Amino acid sequence: MSEPKGADVFGYTHKPYKGYSISASKGFTKQDGKQENHAKEDKEQQVKWDGGVLAIKRVVKHYHSGIPILFSPENKQLPTILLNEWGRIFYSLRDDLVEYATEKPEKQGWTQLQSFFTYINLLNEFQNSK
Repeated sequence: MSEPKGADVFGYTHKPYKGYSISASKGFTKQDGKQENHAKEDKEQQVKWDGGVLAIKRVVKHYHSGIPILFSPENKQLPTILLNEWGRIFYSLRDDLVEYATEKPEKQGWTQLQSFFTYINLLNEFQNSK
């Protein structure tokens, strides 16, 4: 699995997938730089698995979109990838760990990819440039 936060809760060993850790964003970074967490339901839900029970508050999903997914590279020479709530793919070369999606990626230093194949070509280009 490649989600580091889940490793602590569910007891598996974190293994990056193709050099990337994958996680849902905690919320959004607004254009003014303030971070806002995703809204969560008031009551807790009980989630059961073989190892026990986990009490969580689910994220309130907007009717028109999903939750952004972040792909954080182990090698900081590779781009961080953002799959936003509308299914658009962006990348950015960064030194920091990104935990919040950006509200307006194209206005906050992210470059949109036209397709997943564009990303594969970009990744190959980054890896070959070393």
